[in-house]
Amino acid sequence: MFRSEWIFYFAFILLVDGHSILRTPAAWNTRESKSRPCGNGAMPGTAVTGANKVQGGATVSGMWEVTAGDGNGPVTITLAKTDAEVNSFSGDTIPINMNPVPQRGTGKYPFTFVAPAAGTCTGGQDGKSCHLQFKSTSNWYSCMTLSLEALPTNAPTGAPTVTPATPFPTAAPTVSAPSDAPTKTRNVCTTLPQITRYCSGLSGKKVAISLGTDTIPLALQRIEGEANANRLNPLVFRNGQNPDCIAAFEKYWCSRSLPLCTENTITEPCKNSCLAAMSYCDLDPLHVKTFSCGGLTTTATDVYGTCPATVPPRQINLKSRYVGIDNIDWRIPPEGKRYIDMKLYAGDKLTFKYSNAQSDVHNFRTLEEYENCDFTNAVAMDYADGVTEWSYVGEGATGELFFGSKIPENACQQGQKVRIDVVEFPPGSNQVAVSGGPEVVTPVPTQSPPNYDPTVDSLPNSSNSIAHFFVTIFCFLIAISY
Repeated sequence: MFRSEWIFYFAFILLVDGHSILRTPAAWNTRESKSRPCGNGAMPGTAVTGANKVQGGATVSGMWEVTAGDGNGPVTITLAKTDAEVNSFSGDTIPINMNPVPQRGTGKYPFTFVAPAAGTCTGGQDGKSCHLQFKSTSNWYSCMTLSLEALPTNAPTGAPTVTPATPFPTAAPTVSAPSDAPTKTRNVCTTLPQITRYCSGLSGKKVAISLGTDTIPLALQRIEGEANANRLNPLVFRNGQNPDCIAAFEKYWCSRSLPLCTENTITEPCKNSCLAAMSYCDLDPLHVKTFSCGGLTTTATDVYGTCPATVPPRQINLKSRYVGIDNIDWRIPPEGKRYIDMKLYAGDKLTFKYSNAQSDVHNFRTLEEYENCDFTNAVAMDYADGVTEWSYVGEGATGELFFGSKIPENACQQGQKVRIDVVEFPPGSNQVAVSGGPEVVTPVPTQSPPNYDPTVDSLPNSSNSIAHFFVTIFCFLIAISY
């Protein structure tokens, strides 16, 4: 005979909330959900305040919480610049720094990311807010609104002029540290000491710096780490190890992170310094919106001195890339992982490596057939010497392409498929042909999320409905047990 205590205990387990959610900054949803695109959360009806209101380009701190084991996996951020884009969140992505990444069990995971530049977004009640979608690879969703303030340009009366660390010349919004951190971010104007590493060209300069709980040396280490994490990510920059790129990107990133702070103004980076870094480093099309220089207007001087008069011509380094999960093999992804969608140029090459006894590659004709894994009209791709190679070239060769496997059975339904967006070259650019073997870039990295999710999530309340069904059965069993 059933014991009623066990039945109540099992019913409680079924109704316990899981599984992962954005805790800070404030999310739209307050309960965990797999409902796309925002975990059943709704856009705020009033202008956001507090930690959700920051300076454009500021480093934002937050907290992601895993409340049950099925909520683990890397977290990605997708940007919506307008209220209308919230319906699909098909825009650009924002690199996120989260270390460690949730792997097992439960816990809280601090993270940081760099807010878009002021003027990037036109959403929200104030008309200057971005909407950000946070998603774990285990398909738990949260969204938040981030209001972007421009860097202050006019100081109040009695602005600080002394050398020691002082407040910004205007009241700058602060970004709250994670809830378990000891203090909030401190924004100060200070004269930098002699620097021997990253940003050494700013030694002795008076700059605006966000210290958080750091000392100045630790803040400089953080700035260097964030810069390298972006520059060396092959899905952010295609030429990140080029010496010209290294120098130009340091100048851009340091002037962005440590703007000149004088008695009356804070000076944003030179626009041409930003454009030079994007040109030398060859910004990947997946991140052209995140690293847009369009919001910068400085053309005379910044913290480094006179702005560059010209911008080097853009050179596109065409790439050969493996399509794989955790390695170079085209296969069914492990649980909690998926193939990232790509933005490529015509002339880039993809390589699918597999055994034709264990897998294959088909080209779907439409998005609907791709989403439904309908192979009726799909075209089998050629296979030779253990690989399928694909390259899209020719006049006007742009648009969306969809690939998937039907070997073994239901491979596509289990996630062995990938979506490709082939985009136009930047105006006036030159192209360098593919050289060398394929790069391995397709394991889902924390800092380069996809912008499209083909998985089918639960309906908003389906899990609760199932739980309630079982609770009803258990209550009936309780009744007949007496």
